[in-house]
Amino acid sequence: MKNFISISVLYCLVITVVGQQEVTTNEDTIYQTRALELHNEYRGKHGATPLTVKEDLNKRAKQCAEYYLSKMVFDMSCPFKTSSGENLYAMSGSGGRNSSVMNVNSVTQRAVESWYIKSSTYDFATKKLQPKAGQFTQMVWKGTREFGFGVALGNGVAVAIGLYSPPGNVVGHFNENVGSLI
Repeated sequence: MKNFISISVLYCLVITVVGQQEVTTNEDTIYQTRALELHNEYRGKHGATPLTVKEDLNKRAKQCAEYYLSKMVFDMSCPFKTSSGENLYAMSGSGGRNSSVMNVNSVTQRAVESWYIKSSTYDFATKKLQPKAGQFTQMVWKGTREFGFGVALGNGVAVAIGLYSPPGNVVGHFNENVGSLI
């Protein structure tokens, strides 16, 4: 019986789809928790309250990541995001699934950091929509309360998606929703 259980667990943890690597549920929870922690750390620096995870947003974010990976076009057209705000990150690199470049944990870290670094392109004096800063402003948008995150890996490409509800980047509402660094 012990051998049967070990084999069953191994089978559940090692799932491979042709050309695409499917991430396990336990692994999803780990990187999604890390994405939430990073978001809340950065939001705190701008006076925004912490986000909470919404499992439906996590599921849809992962579906969006898989959608973009299968399309290989990163155009913010994911049909699964519905009315959520969306941040998208894609990278290509060498190495297998467990390399330091292409694993869900490093992709999560790189994605969230790349979105936050866009704060350097935001003009806090005018507090207006600036296309190059949109990922940053969505991250710290004070009116956003819920968050979901998904990653898909395959063929040397990684895609990470953040979904936000309610969405941010609403024209005319930047002043009250994007705080300066405190």
